[in-house]
Amino acid sequence: MTRVNHTVPAYGIILIGRKGERIAYTGDTGPTDRFWKKVDEFRVNHLIAESSFPNRLEELALKTGHLTPALLQKEIGKMKNPPRRIYLMHAKPQYFPEIEKEIRGIARNSIRYLQEGEVLTI
Repeated sequence: MTRVNHTVPAYGIILIGRKGERIAYTGDTGPTDRFWKKVDEFRVNHLIAESSFPNRLEELALKTGHLTPALLQKEIGKMKNPPRRIYLMHAKPQYFPEIEKEIRGIARNSIRYLQEGEVLTI
């Protein structure tokens, strides 16, 4: 468990399954370094993270300890071995269409938002 940058204490965790699959999870987080170093070090296969605000609200995202698609892309860029799959959650509902469009603009087809009720099988 590694502390991440948020207005109240929040943490990222890495889970390692019996068959070696590695999953990282961080809910609320703004830009951080220690967590991404751990994700890279453990060569995580799957990441669950957040992207809460559209790029135009970057200042608000930074102030409140959250990510925009552009900030997420910078965080992914901190890793030499980014996860194969990146699942997102925690979009502010009023901005979801805008955020989703910006996520599609990131040059990675392995990033997508989780759907309500979805169960991941890895």
